[in-house]
Amino acid sequence: LGQGLLWKRTPLDLPVLCFLAVSAGSALVNDVPAIVWILGIREFTRYVILYYVVVHANLSEQFTRTLIKVLLAMALLEAGIGLLQSLLGVPFTSLFVPRAVTVGGAEIRSGFTQILSRRTRIFGTLGRYGRLGFFSAIFLLLAGGLYLSLRYRLKNLSKLAFAAFFSVVSAAVVLSYSRTSWFALYAGILVLLLLSRKIKVLLVATFVPLVATVILLSSVQLETWTVARTEEAGLAQRYIATFSSGYLEALLEHGRLFILTEVTPVIVRDFPWLGLGPGTIGSAATGGGTSSTGFLPEYSHEDQLDIYEPGIRRLHDVGWVAILAQVGILGVLAFLWIVAQLGMTAFYCYRKSMDRFVRGFSLGYLAMLAAIVLANFAMFVLSFRAISMYMWLFGGVLTLYWLRIKNGAAGAIASPSNEGPRDFARVDC
Repeated sequence: LGQGLLWKRTPLDLPVLCFLAVSAGSALVNDVPAIVWILGIREFTRYVILYYVVVHANLSEQFTRTLIKVLLAMALLEAGIGLLQSLLGVPFTSLFVPRAVTVGGAEIRSGFTQILSRRTRIFGTLGRYGRLGFFSAIFLLLAGGLYLSLRYRLKNLSKLAFAAFFSVVSAAVVLSYSRTSWFALYAGILVLLLLSRKIKVLLVATFVPLVATVILLSSVQLETWTVARTEEAGLAQRYIATFSSGYLEALLEHGRLFILTEVTPVIVRDFPWLGLGPGTIGSAATGGGTSSTGFLPEYSHEDQLDIYEPGIRRLHDVGWVAILAQVGILGVLAFLWIVAQLGMTAFYCYRKSMDRFVRGFSLGYLAMLAAIVLANFAMFVLSFRAISMYMWLFGGVLTLYWLRIKNGAAGAIASPSNEGPRDFARVDC
């Protein structure tokens, strides 16, 4: 075989095989049919194949750069549609309202549940405000990494383009009213500043918002959770209500904190290592712990938890617990291994590459990955097509860069090395 036809070894090969083996073992132990197993893990691993397609397609550096620029332009367009929804109101917004999807009498995707008004949380073409908010957030972080790396070499027109991008996409994040997206974006920005060694700016970005929040909370009466959930709630009300006792009590009674504090201990106690089986709970495959009835509801194992509180339906909203419920501690560890390898690959490229574009892209991806890991505690972002596709796609692009750096591609490395991403601590800046 020619060299181009050989299988390229990547940092993800072993952890992906490990995760597949654990999920198959979980399906076998829990007597889960193959179709349920496939549908279950497909929900949050469907784009692994895209990672390998990108790596083995051996895309040119020019092509990958053009692709990244096109996707940034697409994110700008998506954010622009969202802003038009806010400006034009219900007539325009209703054009993008998703409908429920029913197959064979089973609702596999619920429809639109927001109240449309002048204050509708914008959602673009993605169907849900949280998805638009987080989609915009990860592209903001990606663009932020590129800007930090390229800012001294940008022409005025390019600087203007970055300014327009940051303005429009930031506005989309804010007007999505998605608090998870807000906090994940904030965490990603801190990662950007930390890795780029902007220590003074990092300290300001850390403490000024905290002090401002404390002052704000001490000077106003906290809004209740009920007000924050209605279409009448403004941005300030929605942010302030995050810290209200009413909202926290609701989260503990039947929200995400209920899943973290009540459901997680039961899973760890009764089904620790392999969970209840992939696709059998917290999955759209069977509807267990989701807002839909699923494809195959008869295979749901939700009743095995012996938790009959309404809050169990929020299981699918807490991504890491949903994965834990399906494939257990071993499955979560295997998946975290995948994420860690993606992060170490990006960090290796950031430290080794002499190309500022590659360094900036790697930096933005690291911030994006941090935001995804954090947000997956509050949303199952790994199951969102508009999020997971880009995590795997960009991971594949970075692995291409990593392979070229490792093989000593001209102009791509600071010094010859055959060490992989595990050795990033020994790489000189």
